[in-house]
This record gives sequence, C-alpha cells and structure tokens, in this order.
Amino acid sequence: MPMRPKVLAHSKVAVVLSLLFSSACGNEGLRQQDPHYYRFPDSLAAQVREVSSSELADAARWSVDPEPLLRMGSVLGEDVFGSVSHAIHLPDGRFIGADPQRDELLVFESDGRFASVWGRPGPGPGEFQRAEWLGFCDGHVYAFDGEMRSVHVFDLDGTHIRTFRPLIPSNHSPSSQPADHIVCNRDGKIGALSTAFASFGVDEPTQIRDGPYRPGVLVGLGDADIGFSAVIRIAGEDRYVFPGGGGTGPWWPVEEIGRTPSVAISRDRLFVATGDAYEIASYSFDGTMARLIRSEERGRPAVTAAAIRAVKTELVSEKEEGDARARLRRTLNHWIWPAYYPMIKGLLVDSRECLWVMDGYPTAPLVRWSVFTPEGEPLGVVDVSGNFRVMQVDEDMLIGHEEDGDGVDYVVAYRYHRRDNRRC
Repeated sequence: MPMRPKVLAHSKVAVVLSLLFSSACGNEGLRQQDPHYYRFPDSLAAQVREVSSSELADAARWSVDPEPLLRMGSVLGEDVFGSVSHAIHLPDGRFIGADPQRDELLVFESDGRFASVWGRPGPGPGEFQRAEWLGFCDGHVYAFDGEMRSVHVFDLDGTHIRTFRPLIPSNHSPSSQPADHIVCNRDGKIGALSTAFASFGVDEPTQIRDGPYRPGVLVGLGDADIGFSAVIRIAGEDRYVFPGGGGTGPWWPVEEIGRTPSVAISRDRLFVATGDAYEIASYSFDGTMARLIRSEERGRPAVTAAAIRAVKTELVSEKEEGDARARLRRTLNHWIWPAYYPMIKGLLVDSRECLWVMDGYPTAPLVRWSVFTPEGEPLGVVDVSGNFRVMQVDEDMLIGHEEDGDGVDYVVAYRYHRRDNRRC
C-alpha cells in the first residue's frame, strides 16, 4: 500500500506576495515588476545556516580544463544528436545522452565512441514522446518523458524493465498531479516537481489578467515503488499571459531572466531553491525542513534595459521576416519584464554528496557554481563556460551539454580540479 502522504498545509508556508515596483527603463519605456516574492520561512527550519559574503569570497577557486576531455555526438563525421536535453555518466564509465528531437537515448563508451541507441519514438513502454531527463537510480537508468509525464526504467544493457507515472497527491486539488521534472538518488529515492497547480496569489488561472504571474508548484518526496511520503508547496516559475491571448503559458522566452524552482537530491536530503533569494531549503524525506542555507548579504541584481533589449532582439531574430516577426515585436513591446535576475538558477549534488549552486547573476561569458557541504559550509567556486550546461558532477569530471558554433549539440565532459579532497 502506498504510504499516506504528509502534506504541508498552505497556511504553514509563509509567502510574501508583493509587487515591489513597476517602473519604466531606458528610452523604450520598458515596464518591469517583481511579482509574488517568495521566501522560505525560518519557522519551518530546524536550523538556519547564514553564509556571509566574506565566507563566499574566501572560498577556494577550483579550475576547469580549457579543452573538453571528451566530446560525444559525431560518428564518421555525421551528427548523431538532434538535440541534447540531459546527459549522465554511469558507474561503468559509459555516457548516455537524451535526445528530445529524435526521442531516443544515445549510449557512448567510456572513451567517447558511440555504442548504441536505447528506446525509440512512440507512446508505448520504453518509447518517448519527449526524452527529457536521465538519472542513475537504484542500479537502473531512469529516463523521464516530458510529454507523457512518465518514467521509463532500463537495465544497464538497455532492456526496458517497466514504466511508471509519478503522481503527486494534493490536498488543494481533487486529483493527483503529474510530475514535470524528477530527480533521484542511487538508493531509489525520488523527488518530483509538478507545475500543474493553481496560481500563486489568485484563486484560479482564469482570473489572471494579461501580464506576469507566479503559479504554485508541488514537490513530492518518496520512493518510486511505494509512492510519495511527503508533499511540499512552493512558488513556481515566472509565467506570462500574452495580451489578449487568453489562457496561461510559461514565461519561456525570458527563461534566462525569469525565476524557476530547482531541486537536487542526495543520499538523505532533497534540496529546493526558488531563485527569489540566495537560499536553499534542505528537506528530510519525511517532508520536514532540516536546514535553511542562505546568504542575506547578497544583493539582488537588477535586470537592465540593455539586457531586456538583447532578449527582445534575439527572440525577434528567430522569427522569419514578415507578419510573424511584426506580431512578436508588438507583443514584446506590451510585456512587463522581470525587475531582478533570479539569485539561483540550478542545483546539483555531486558524487561526494556536496551541493552545487548555480548563481543567477549575469556573468557572461561564464557561469558560476558555488559548492557547499550539506550543512552550508562554502567549499569552492567553479566558473564554467556559459555555453556549457553542467548536468552531472563526478569526482573530477563535469558532464553536460554544449553547442558548437554551427548549432550542433554534443554531450561533453570536462576535467575539473578541486582545491581539497574533503567529502561531504
């Protein structure tokens, strides 16, 4: 029997819902807002770890080799990926990349040679409508289908074993909510996030007027075979209703400057961040907040008019010239843009159980990751190329996705160098 979920009531989650300001920027009269500002409440945390700016400044600088150790995605001069959504490194040395365009998993040997294909396009068991995420869980490869909201489980020889659909129980909805994203640890514990939820700050999405809004999301913690033992409610991603468009849609065109929740899982903790502040909540698998790691001294960087103009220019350039481009330009001129960059853009747990936090500060052409112990002690800082999306961190290797100058996707591994050998 599935365990009865422990649902943390919305009344226990302190949320600051405030529109801090609405202002014009630059010569274009750009409008900006900071809707629905969310903070994890101190009262729910067993411990609060305040990280000072001096601690962060004194953290050791770790280095990354300038050239990749391996670049995977070409066979006899032919590109094998349509695109790459996720990649992992298996304990036996092989690499796997998820291709959401061709809806299959591509497997590479430890030396980077192409080995085989797992799965295929389709709606059935072991088939994908959108191959989106990979994890090594309980001795198996888990592959999440973002379209079907289901997880396909493969043995290490590529044999499909089973398929399940993570459903997060909700006391705010008559039915369970399908997951949009999952993470797992090597013991088979999973964390799942569902954005299929009523909006934050208003009763129903149909009541949202044109402009920005922030939905609430559910985060489930549990076991793939037993079910979710706890459910947490937090603020979700920034979204936008197009003027006169009706309905709701994600704020996908401005994901680089919009907030979105991040989750990562260790042997005994689920880490959650929303991006509003530099803070990470650490949850036990029973749903209690064991620790809140945060740095109040870090200021929120404002989104400049120049940054918004750059986003608008890039979006418009992707449309073919003509009516479509003109309509998009008119739409973007009506948008209310974010006032601040997110403080955190991503979370990972490495093979040593250390927590990696991707800074939301605009530091192009580099992306900064800060590394902490699970208790919040700063260990190091790693700067990587902005073109390299880190998806897994091993003992001395960063695994992820990179796009070349021609727009071709690769699974790439870089060697990195720690300044200490402590385990977390």
